[in-house]
Formats: sequence, C-alpha cells, structure tokens
Amino acid sequence: GIDRIVKENSESGLMFIGLEDPDIWIDEEKKIHLYYTIAYKLINEEGFVTHLGHAEGEDLENLDATKPVLSPDLNDIETIAGYKEVAISPRAFDFGRINLAESGYGAGFGSEGVSTIIAAKARDMGKPWEFLKTVADPAKIGYSWANGHLSPGLIFHENFISYKDLLVGIVNGREKTKEINGQKVFGRFSVGLMLFNPETGEIPWISEKPLISDPDARTITFASDFLRLNKNSGILYAHVDDSFVRAYKIDARKLTKFLPDSI
Repeated sequence: GIDRIVKENSESGLMFIGLEDPDIWIDEEKKIHLYYTIAYKLINEEGFVTHLGHAEGEDLENLDATKPVLSPDLNDIETIAGYKEVAISPRAFDFGRINLAESGYGAGFGSEGVSTIIAAKARDMGKPWEFLKTVADPAKIGYSWANGHLSPGLIFHENFISYKDLLVGIVNGREKTKEINGQKVFGRFSVGLMLFNPETGEIPWISEKPLISDPDARTITFASDFLRLNKNSGILYAHVDDSFVRAYKIDARKLTKFLPDSI
C-alpha cells in the first residue's frame, strides 16, 4: 500500500524522492511496526519535507502501509519541515507512549535547515501521533559537537541503565556547517548521551562531550541500533559515512561514569 500513501501525500511543488531510515519496533502482541521516512524534494526552492511513515503486520513479508504517524505542515515548513529517525520510548503510561523523532526548521531538511528533536504522544502506535514540542534545539546547546544538528538515536531500557526517574539514550549530534574558500563544508557527526523523561518527553541533559567520534568518519557517524547481549553489555551499531557499519561494545556499568552527578 505504499504507492497509495506516497500519492496521498504528494502535492504541487513537491517531488517524491524515496523512502529511507527504517526503524522496527515490536509491540506487546508481537505485531511488527515499521517506521520510515517518506521524503519529498521542494521543486521551486532548496530543501526537503518528510513524513514519518508507518506500516504494520505479523511479519516482515506481510506489512501494510498506513497513514504517516507524523506529517509536516506544508504551509509552515520554516517552523517544522517534517519528521524522521524515530526513537521509541521503552516505557508506556495510561495515556500512551511519548516518543522522540528528528524534525527541523529553516529551509526544510536542506543544507540551510537545522535538525532538532521533538516529542510526540502516541495513544496508538499505529495511528497518527500528537506533536507535543521541540525538546532539543542545536541553537540552544553550547557544545560545538552538537550545535549544528541533533537527532535521537535510541533510548535504553531502564533495566539496562537509568538515571533516577529518567531514561538514558543515545543522541546524534553534528557540528555547524562551515564555509571555507566560498565552499560549504558539512560539520562532523558524533555520538553522545542524553537523559530522557518518558512521562513528559523532556531532554533535561545532553553530554558536554561526545561518547563516540569515529576515527575513520569524514563526516557521518550515526548510531541507530542496539543489540543487548546480557544484563550489563550490548553492541551499539553506527552508520559511518554512508559507507559501512561500525559496532561498539557498550558496558552499562562503565557508561554510568559518563552521566552527570546532578542536573
């Protein structure tokens, strides 16, 4: 059903360019939910708009596309250019679940835009979510490694690592784009830590320094998945330079040393 969804969200001034950024989440009934980016290029100006698409089914061979769970306001892409790169909260409440996603403002998701992190409430994980607010904006962060763009990586389960009543997560940051000899040079990506309030969606803390700065990355180091091995350890996977995947061993006991004494 994806062709129907793409057509329903196509409008004049937009050109569909593809699907990307798949994230798989399995609910309590073992139903598979696939979240992904539906990207459109602005025809008459620089930039992109994106929908956070959704499909569900009993297995990966039988997925049905549904309406996107988050969609941009095409009349105000300077404020919200779209949604992508979801991070599902491992904790649910009576009102549902508050998740994180990458959003953006400025010239869409183009080189002049800025990627931010937003919180959205999902009463039903397969139906449209409610946008709540922007919870992390690079322009308000004083750390050079993350003052250009921000994107949520993943949120660890609290039985792996937590901080008081907050959850611990991975955040992807990027330095500002620079201009050197009249040419734009994209900033370097790094991977850091964040604290997340699953009941409000707030991110009260982002690490002052990155946790990972890949030595072979020219620009991109984007952490997006975690495979837990046992009680205290797991593997964090990071996409490097649109070229290869790096695996990092994570020890929860050592990871706590990077968390703040207080916030």
